[in-house]
Amino acid sequence: MSDNIQFNEKLKFSWGHIIAALALIAIAYCTFVGVVYLLKGQFLISGLITMVITLLIGLLFLIPQQLKATERRFEKRIKWERAFIFASPVLFIVLMIPFSHAWTVHHRQQQILDSFNQTITSATGMFDQYETYCNIRTMNYRHTLGIADTADISVENANKLEILHLALLSSNYDTLKNSALAWMDKSVSGDVSTWNVFILGNITEIQSAIHQWYDDLQFFSATKLSEEEEVKAFDNTSQYINDIDNNIATLTANYSNIVGFSPMTLLWLLLGYAMLLFPYLLQSRHSKTIGTNWTLFGFRNKKTPKPSKPQQENPVSNGPDNPDDTASFSHNTQTSDEDEKYESFKM
Repeated sequence: MSDNIQFNEKLKFSWGHIIAALALIAIAYCTFVGVVYLLKGQFLISGLITMVITLLIGLLFLIPQQLKATERRFEKRIKWERAFIFASPVLFIVLMIPFSHAWTVHHRQQQILDSFNQTITSATGMFDQYETYCNIRTMNYRHTLGIADTADISVENANKLEILHLALLSSNYDTLKNSALAWMDKSVSGDVSTWNVFILGNITEIQSAIHQWYDDLQFFSATKLSEEEEVKAFDNTSQYINDIDNNIATLTANYSNIVGFSPMTLLWLLLGYAMLLFPYLLQSRHSKTIGTNWTLFGFRNKKTPKPSKPQQENPVSNGPDNPDDTASFSHNTQTSDEDEKYESFKM
């Protein structure tokens, strides 16, 4: 009975694949977040890019495992295996740039949220500025009408002031202001986080809405009564609209520009790489590589082969307890001697 080397190492699924799959899912989500920020909210393209990056990362670690479990062409495939493993850290870092960017944005979350809230505050101040504009314009109209004291105002002048008030601060203005403030409060309510990429949609919508509100305020202020002199439409002389655009530009730069690595990024890169490498590390080599240098670092593989399970043989007893077997053995021996003599006679 002898030990037989097992030549049946196969590509095997293990708990390492579960760990790698969990790591790949986390990497895919963070990658999607990072790509969305880099592309400033283009969700469809970001999803497609994320799928490609996730697939490449998966292949980067799955192919070496397949090469390690190969059953033939060992000398050629060990070279490819080494190339993949030794190049994988560099390729992994390149593919993880969007992942890293997501953590960089999260690291600057407070700065981003401050810019976001400042934009909302500037938008709210635009309505205050418009009401200040209306009050100044009403005071100028009172002087034009020669009204020095409210108690001495005539019915005619009171009607004219009411017409101006309705033109500048009508119910349409009240509706616009109330809906705008409610919408902005809703945008900043709750737990705002950079992991929620839909914050970009809110920023884009807010910028668009603010410009639309500004156009509406200009439309309201364009009404001019016949007795008014040198009336200018609301042009936001306090530069609120410009401040809003500047705040949004700063906010966009904070989440769309790639700026180095955060300490947390380096930690997750190391952890993610180790988790994805588990299937390769747990994969056994084919037993034909035993005694060769077809290993990752070229050292001789001294792994002891697994002995095969011995095949059970039919028990044959040649002892004295089985005289029939002894007789059979003697008969066979005698027959063999006679055959040898016959062959000698033929020669």
